[in-house]
Amino acid sequence: MYLNEIEQNTFGKIIKIYDEKSILIKLSSMGISKNTVFAMVKNNFKGAVILKIDNNKIILGRGLCKKIEVELL
Repeated sequence: MYLNEIEQNTFGKIIKIYDEKSILIKLSSMGISKNTVFAMVKNNFKGAVILKIDNNKIILGRGLCKKIEVELL
């Protein structure tokens, strides 16, 4: 399952990120890496999604979300 498929008010954990190294560095600077636990704040299945990681809300584009594999908690 990928991040863009998760419904609102759901918790999950990042399993793998499929992309080039520059994106991995950018995501890790935002606190997003393998084994990161998150809450899906907003996902209306079009446009950007909003995640909550710790006490931070992070907005990610849908294209990038399609490259982040997750599992539900």
